[in-house]
Amino acid sequence: MFKSFIFCSFLVIWTITEVKSESSRKDFIDGFRKDNSRYWLISCTLSGCSFAFSSCMNCYGERGCKSCISLSKPECSICADDIYNKDDLETIDGNEYLICDPGDPIQSKVCHLYCRGQYAQSGQCVRVNNLPICKCSSESGSSTTDSTVTTKITQPTYTTTTSQSSTTDST
Repeated sequence: MFKSFIFCSFLVIWTITEVKSESSRKDFIDGFRKDNSRYWLISCTLSGCSFAFSSCMNCYGERGCKSCISLSKPECSICADDIYNKDDLETIDGNEYLICDPGDPIQSKVCHLYCRGQYAQSGQCVRVNNLPICKCSSESGSSTTDSTVTTKITQPTYTTTTSQSSTTDST
């Protein structure tokens, strides 16, 4: 009887502890993802995507860059999704930026790929007001562009051609 009481007490304590720790673990992960706008750095580093980045430096458009990274190294598909995740951008003075460290070559490559995905010619990690951001630019002089791009999608037009043939019976 005493053994079953101890066992039941253990189960109750374990269940309460597990529920609380699961809740705090989820809060920790959610808080980490929300506060850490460089979440892509974890998935890209763990997957070893540096080679895929190097082979995709000339990609164009988000879809093209994601495809290039994923085809270069399939394990990097999560990394590619994380790079272009709009929820992980940092809002600074009303503009959204990818956060990157100018001293890290991998983060510099990711910045360039991010900007190529936004239809800019290049991207560079720079410090603005002591914040490390990815600055996208188009090589028309020294003008820089905002990392936010608006895309217009048009529907394709389809044409159907119908041909008729007739036969005459000459009897």
